Amino acid sequence: MQCNICGNEFIPNKHSNKKIKYCSRSCCDKAFRINNREKRNAIRRRSYQKHKSQFAVKNKMNYNKNHDRRIEYQKEYNLHNKEKIKNSTKKYREEHKLDLNQKKILHRAQFNDYWKTNLFCDHCGVTYQEKELHFHHLDPAKKAFQISSMEYKSNLEIISELAKCIVLCNSCHHKMHINQRWGNPLFA
Repeated sequence: MQCNICGNEFIPNKHSNKKIKYCSRSCCDKAFRINNREKRNAIRRRSYQKHKSQFAVKNKMNYNKNHDRRIEYQKEYNLHNKEKIKNSTKKYREEHKLDLNQKKILHRAQFNDYWKTNLFCDHCGVTYQEKELHFHHLDPAKKAFQISSMEYKSNLEIISELAKCIVLCNSCHHKMHINQRWGNPLFA
């Protein structure tokens, strides 16, 4: 006779009245587990639903307990796998290049709409429609980034950086830098 689970040939016990389908006790147990899988899963689901809040508290406690250990592991992993992280970041950016570019274009378009309607040269009063406007940092030492490279900055960072700047048209900005080179910070 052939076992229904493992397929091995076996000789059934001739003293047993039952129809034997399995060669050993382990095959019989395996068959029982397979046949009762759905029933066991339903019991587990009911048990989980019944004790759900206890599991949540336990998971939160484990999360808090291991938080510092996970952070240390992450730092160590980042330190030893810089090249791997760099490559995966590069791969992600290549795969999602269009998404990132669309976000960049949208952000820039929103800012340009604000710029075109609300800003004007602080020195001569020219608007964007008449001339190109520039942002001039009053103190270059406090400059965190150039306004032209703001695509991936948050609105809060952009606003804080704009607070350090004055708006000038192209010609006034050029005059200001020439006067600063010659030691006269005022406009001519």
